[in-house]
Amino acid sequence: DAEKKAKNLVSEAHNTAREIIAEANKEVVRIKFEAERLKKDLAVYKSKMAGILNAQLKLLEEFE
Repeated sequence: DAEKKAKNLVSEAHNTAREIIAEANKEVVRIKFEAERLKKDLAVYKSKMAGILNAQLKLLEEFE
């Protein structure tokens, strides 16, 4: 009957929506994790670059 079909459609829609939300939440977690990893990588890069620049500055100062 039509009412039963309508209820089934609504139920399927709710299930599909839950699945979509669950996948979106997983993606949010993945992206946050990746953003944190990139922040750490940037901090390491900046530290290494600062060391290189300081070493170069010392070399330049020795030539003066």
